[in-house]
Amino acid sequence: MIIDENCEWCRMQAQDLGMGFGPGFWHLDGSGMDEGFVFSHFRTLAEWEAEQREWEEFTRKFEREQEERKTSMAPVERVGADPF
Repeated sequence: MIIDENCEWCRMQAQDLGMGFGPGFWHLDGSGMDEGFVFSHFRTLAEWEAEQREWEEFTRKFEREQEERKTSMAPVERVGADPF
């Protein structure tokens, strides 16, 4: 099984498996998977929804802080001779 044809490691694993060496590993780290309750590790929809709300709150706070940081970092006008 080849996960990524551009990945040398993935191609080597697939080649080894084709020759009968060792087990294959199915990379279930969550990357590339659909987002949604049915694909999550939560036992109930309520737990999943609570986590979604926490992430939304975190994202809003992060974006607000980034915007504040951008506006507070206005360019400083230098007065006098250029030091270079």
